[in-house]
Amino acid sequence: MEHNTKPILFKRFIADGFDIVSLFLVFILLNILLNATPLFNNYYKHVENYKAIETETLNEYGTDKLEEILSEDETYQNERFAAILHSYLIRMGIGFLGELILFLIIPLINKDGLTIGKQLCGVMLFDEYRQNKINKKQVIARFVFIVLSSVFIYPWTGIYSFLLYPVLRFIILMLNKKNKTLTDYLSRTMYIEKLSYSSI
Repeated sequence: MEHNTKPILFKRFIADGFDIVSLFLVFILLNILLNATPLFNNYYKHVENYKAIETETLNEYGTDKLEEILSEDETYQNERFAAILHSYLIRMGIGFLGELILFLIIPLINKDGLTIGKQLCGVMLFDEYRQNKINKKQVIARFVFIVLSSVFIYPWTGIYSFLLYPVLRFIILMLNKKNKTLTDYLSRTMYIEKLSYSSI
């Protein structure tokens, strides 16, 4: 089957943009909603503890010896590490929850296995080998690959992964004739015009 590369590439890029913006908005919303939970309370407690030690040390010894003294203060180091760890786990957890909603639950509910962005842009996922719509296993496989790529990218880029991820995907799309990402190859799927499915 020969698919129409140019419109699919353009529409797919727009659809990915919708999905990334949706994920970012869900991420912000979940941050706000979960802000009063015990997870965030523990994070704030550790931040307050190490900031208090910082302030106390600064008042007692001044700026000259601050870094040296804090580097030897075990309580300070433990509290600071706990705050950083809590922050990382919270962000990763919220990111995972957002991806779960947008890239697994919604596609599983949708009869064509599509995200919101793909539905809006009129493209659909197609099983290249079975020459049919994708099945639920492929939806789950795609979600797993998306989560794994997020786990790899997020620790290095943090919040900027929302900008870097679509850029990396677009570069990969441009580097192969079928305009497929690694997720497409691993899940044996491709994108086609939704209207063209009935003619296959």
